[in-house]
Amino acid sequence: MNCKPGDLAIIVSSRLAPENIGRIVEVMRRRIPDRLFPCWIVRSGRPLVERWENGSVEMVFERLYRDSCLRPVSGLSITDDIKDEVTV
Repeated sequence: MNCKPGDLAIIVSSRLAPENIGRIVEVMRRRIPDRLFPCWIVRSGRPLVERWENGSVEMVFERLYRDSCLRPVSGLSITDDIKDEVTV
């Protein structure tokens, strides 16, 4: 699996709502039971588009995404090679 609860992730694929691609979301919890593929409930600080197969559209802050549609966003490591002080 790509993600785990608590991760920040970027949406890399969204068949019914391509407007959501590139959005950063928080991975909340796994959908249990996973029927065909692992899925996550994700939360966003800004509304996400939820487009249904029948054509209706909603704006939601939480929605379901397949694990394959998400990629974790890694930040800077806690320790890096950059010195905090400037030496002369």
